[in-house]
Amino acid sequence: MAYDTIRLMPQSLGRVLKRNEEALLAGVEAPRSTGGNLSAAEDVERRMAIVVKMVQDHQPFREIARELGELLRVYADHADPARAGAQDPRMQLVSSEYARFVEAHVSEVPLVYDRRVPSILEGAAISDSLAALELEASRSAVRIADAFLREGRVLPAASFDYRSVPFAEASLAYSRAITAASQAWLRAWSSANGDLKGAPFARLPPSASGKRTGKK
Repeated sequence: MAYDTIRLMPQSLGRVLKRNEEALLAGVEAPRSTGGNLSAAEDVERRMAIVVKMVQDHQPFREIARELGELLRVYADHADPARAGAQDPRMQLVSSEYARFVEAHVSEVPLVYDRRVPSILEGAAISDSLAALELEASRSAVRIADAFLREGRVLPAASFDYRSVPFAEASLAYSRAITAASQAWLRAWSSANGDLKGAPFARLPPSASGKRTGKK
């Protein structure tokens, strides 16, 4: 997931992230800190502000990479159907087999930039982006549970392949997470006056673009 998010970055940022991949992955795998009583959107805003300040203060990039990894993890969690359906008894029954299925097939999942995710690069609120991920993850959880449950029993992960509903839903969740996380990374990088040249899907709203280039 981290490597695919890097693919959506400008080349200059992508190169330095690859050089600090150990710190980036450590951030992805670190236990999540919820930011006290902050809402999820406020927590994301806080994390992006930390990244911006670290870049502007010329902090070691390994520390910035770790922060970006933690930010990626937030979006991955919000897009995860298993997490979204954690309170659903049906999803609880199938979650272990679904996890086995994802682990076995994650290398086959394609990266698709999902333009249906509200883009915080184009003016959408962070709360809207997170809410969209959670809504779609909840819908995916229902479909995954339907696929795994047959006549009161849970089908094993080996029953499904890349043509299956679980693969389709896992792929969609993956792409939604990468899309939203890449937008957060790019917004933080742009706010720190980082260059977005070469980022394939970076489109700032006209006001932000004009401000950065001196155009009205």
